[in-house]
Amino acid sequence: MPWNNDPLIQCQDLALSLWRIGMRKVVISPGSRNAPLSLAFARTGKFEIVIAGDERVAGFIALGMVDAAEAPVGVITTSGSAVANLYPAVTEAFFREKNILLITADRPDGEAGNWTGQTIFQRGIFGKHVTGELNIGIHGSSGLSGDFLKEIRQIPGKKGPFHINIHFEEPFYPEPGFGKDPVWEEDDQSRLSEKLEDKQILDLPSNSRPMIILGQDEKERIGEKVLKSIIEENKALIYHDACSNEPFLRGMISNPDLWSCFHNLPKPSHLLSTGRGILSKKLRQYLTGLKIPQAHFGDEARPGDPFKANTFQSSPIDLSGSLDKIKGSYNFSGPWQRQQADSNSRIQDHLRSFSGFSEGVAINLLLSSIPKDSVLHIGNSMPVRYLSFFRDQVTRNIRVFCNRGTSGIDGSLSTAIGSALTGSSTRHYLIIGDQSFFYDSNAFWLDRLPSNLSIILLNNHGGGIFEMIDGPSAQPEFDRLFFNPSSRTGETIAQDYGLDYLRVSDLEGLETIREKIGHRTSGLSIFEIETHRSINLDFYARLKESNNG
Repeated sequence: MPWNNDPLIQCQDLALSLWRIGMRKVVISPGSRNAPLSLAFARTGKFEIVIAGDERVAGFIALGMVDAAEAPVGVITTSGSAVANLYPAVTEAFFREKNILLITADRPDGEAGNWTGQTIFQRGIFGKHVTGELNIGIHGSSGLSGDFLKEIRQIPGKKGPFHINIHFEEPFYPEPGFGKDPVWEEDDQSRLSEKLEDKQILDLPSNSRPMIILGQDEKERIGEKVLKSIIEENKALIYHDACSNEPFLRGMISNPDLWSCFHNLPKPSHLLSTGRGILSKKLRQYLTGLKIPQAHFGDEARPGDPFKANTFQSSPIDLSGSLDKIKGSYNFSGPWQRQQADSNSRIQDHLRSFSGFSEGVAINLLLSSIPKDSVLHIGNSMPVRYLSFFRDQVTRNIRVFCNRGTSGIDGSLSTAIGSALTGSSTRHYLIIGDQSFFYDSNAFWLDRLPSNLSIILLNNHGGGIFEMIDGPSAQPEFDRLFFNPSSRTGETIAQDYGLDYLRVSDLEGLETIREKIGHRTSGLSIFEIETHRSINLDFYARLKESNNG
């Protein structure tokens, strides 16, 4: 076979360039066309490498690694449909502004459409969902161009997925064991200098009634001291999203989706927001209808305007300074806080009086069992909503992650596994529904799995959120078109991958799971909680009724 070392040499130059911008981890899905890339990154010995057989999973594994490492992570795939399988993770990374580097092998430029196998139109495949794209032809012995290297240096500041598409001509396999040894030195010129900006003081009238929106975020940005002072002095009303990662304090609003309406409450005059979107659809619709000014003080590269403010600005803001001259008014925040306290009381009354075993009852008890200084991953659909209902059950100092960029169920398991692989010194917990779990079960198809993750699988044998929404549940075709019945359990998957497994279906069994969680049981475990859809629906219906009474 004719060997060709040049593609490997150029790919090692690429590896060095990415190492210099802080990339230390790479997820590789095996293939042939991407051989020079896979061999180059592996033979450097400088990267932590995870092998994922499913490209869709690989993208989400990388996303979880970015969550934990807060540094760029690469994903290497072969050509063709393998690249298309990255798209779900790309969209999630884009809207969460996560630096995933999509390094895809391609056939020679211009070959797409010529009936060649494993060949699709890879140029521009991710459209608006990447922050940039580079197409490179690897042939001959020429090195990477200066313009290419300059573009690489800018990737971390783009905040989002970036596509590097590489066209390989045959032959591209190197001699077995061949490799060069580039100079692995930090390149100070490649590091982006931080742009220091003075924080602005908003000119808010002294009689303003601001509402602070703590949106979905991966880290604490304001802190307990400032937030506690704002609440105590009634400077503003604070909405705390379940995935904000700011401290949750008494006096904050957390579960307005259970409230009947907001029209009997005092209206805010301004919105001050940080983080991204919010879970509460009711609150979002209410605030959108007000058309009031909004100032956003996050550091997103692409801030959105979810409340359709009549004026919207996004810039570094001194929150305390902006609220200084506001005359705190309990007449504004008080009614909202009383509504929240009343809702919490009604929730607890409902939990005490409900006699059945439902996933709501289970999650409420499980949330209080997760040890402090852990990481909680929460699945979409009902799990994240239950988290918002029972937010005060969560122990302090727990980080919360959820794929709320697109709010889809796809990839929740893979993302949690990627995060746990990277944050190996911390115990991780994932609460996930059966539809998400089985859809993403290829997440276990890796060359190594984390030993610090407990998966809490809520299995109602078909998913339940559409049954709890008036529109789908009212349709005569509901069972066929909206509900996805399944008799599967997680036991077979646990056996296939040699995982610890326990399935329970009552409160007594749940206490066993809580005990194992409280003791920080080591290993990768699946704790399956079986419930019945009719009991879950009854619990949720009564929960809403109790809050509307």
